[in-house]
Amino acid sequence: MADAIDKGRRALFQAIPVAGLAAMSVPAMAAAETDETPVLALFRQHCAVEAAAAAQASVATGRDQDDELDRRFYERSAELREQIMALPCTCAADFAAKLLVDTGNGCGFSDWETGAIWAEARALTGASA
Repeated sequence: MADAIDKGRRALFQAIPVAGLAAMSVPAMAAAETDETPVLALFRQHCAVEAAAAAQASVATGRDQDDELDRRFYERSAELREQIMALPCTCAADFAAKLLVDTGNGCGFSDWETGAIWAEARALTGASA
C-alpha cells in the first residue's frame, strides 16, 4: 500500500508547480519552536526532501531520471515516513503531521483496520476497529 502511495505522490509532484508545493509546507513560524517534537523535526525533513524532489521532478524526463529521483529523494522520503509513523504522538501537531505523511498530503488513505495512523487515532480516542 505504501508503494502505491509513493507512486501516487511521485505523479502528484510532477504535476504540481514547485510554488504550489511550497504553499503546502509547514509554516515557518512553527520551525522556530524550541520544544519541537521528534515527529515534527522528522516531518520538516520529510517536507524538505519532498520539496526538493518536486523541484527536480519538474525538469526530469525519462526512466533514467525516475531512477535518479528514487535514489536521491523518494527512498529518503519513505525512510522518514517510516520513522515518523513509528513514533508516538505527543501533541495535536504530531498527529496532524503524521496524518499528512500517511495520506501523502491527502492524496491517498491507508486501510482503517491496518493503517498506522488509524490505529493510533483509535488508541488516542479509545475507539475500536
